[in-house]
Amino acid sequence: MAPVDRTIISVNTDRSAPADLHRSAQARFAWRLAEQFFRRWPMYVVPFLAITALGVVRLTGLPVTYESVAHLSTSTNPLLPVETRSNSGYTWETPSAGTTRVIAEQLSTEAFAGAVAEAAGLQPALDAGLIDLDDVRAAILVKPTGDTLFQVSAEWSEPIVAHQLVIAVVEEFVNYLIDTESSDSRAAVDFYTAVRTTAEEASAAAQEELDAYLRANPAPVDSDERPIDQVLRIQRLNNAIDRAEADVATAQQNIQAAQLQVAQANSEAGQRVRVVDAPYLPDQPLSQRIPQILTGGVFFVLGLALVSSALLVSTLVDRSVRSEADVEAACGLALATTVPYVDRMPGQRRRARPARRGVRRPAEPKADVPSTPEPAAGAAS
Repeated sequence: MAPVDRTIISVNTDRSAPADLHRSAQARFAWRLAEQFFRRWPMYVVPFLAITALGVVRLTGLPVTYESVAHLSTSTNPLLPVETRSNSGYTWETPSAGTTRVIAEQLSTEAFAGAVAEAAGLQPALDAGLIDLDDVRAAILVKPTGDTLFQVSAEWSEPIVAHQLVIAVVEEFVNYLIDTESSDSRAAVDFYTAVRTTAEEASAAAQEELDAYLRANPAPVDSDERPIDQVLRIQRLNNAIDRAEADVATAQQNIQAAQLQVAQANSEAGQRVRVVDAPYLPDQPLSQRIPQILTGGVFFVLGLALVSSALLVSTLVDRSVRSEADVEAACGLALATTVPYVDRMPGQRRRARPARRGVRRPAEPKADVPSTPEPAAGAAS
């Protein structure tokens, strides 16, 4: 007989699936994923529902925040030139972009952020450790809204604090501009003030020395003229007094000029940053729709990723045979036919269950079997 060119495999299985649907590895793996999920769906659905319920609980606990906004205008950035040098060359930066960048850089410093928090009335909370400067920085947002317009906003759980934070940022930044613009003039005022003080002290010392010399050398009674040495000494002391007084007058003029420059710088700094829309006191909290959508989406994706990972891992580690295609993939043999799983054949009694341990089953009565009589002795065989 000619040999058979293929092997016939018969498989007993409780679930039969068309083998042609699982010929490819991708289709077979997708079928195993679906079969794994529907066979043990509570193991995957319950964690997903638990994470989703946790997200719903989180949604109900979102804090209520209030927002206060101010719009400002700046003609030029007083701290930067119109062109800013970058690694690739010269780039042009709008006044609003440069101003917002400077404010953001100042907020990153402890001095500026601390001054804003103190001006907003948050210093007691900082001292008590209820908040820190990072919370204050996170609550403030500065962004350009045009070439010369920019926006300062703040979000806080209390409306009055949000309003005060915006006011504090604007005031502290204007003070920073004034201090920066007038720093040289203020230094000049301090310098010439010290020069004037020194000149006044020199003038007072020369005047005191002259008075002491005149008391020690009074004018002669019998003559209207003093000796030549006294005349020269008195003239020298008078010249010292005149020079000191001239130094005082010069220093005073320089002080007045420096003070004028300070006032001019303050005026220019105040004009370069103007408040277009003053910050308002919010009376309604911010809408929670976007935070709720984001929070719910995060928990939904987290639950879906967790369940998908568990389903994928459980499918990969499951090596059991569940379809005809698994037999072909495992044995490398062609499938000819399958034999469905049958619990019992027609007309066959159900197989008795084994007895439990420790319990004796009653002995079945033996059927009476007629005995065959033995052949008589001497009978012919």
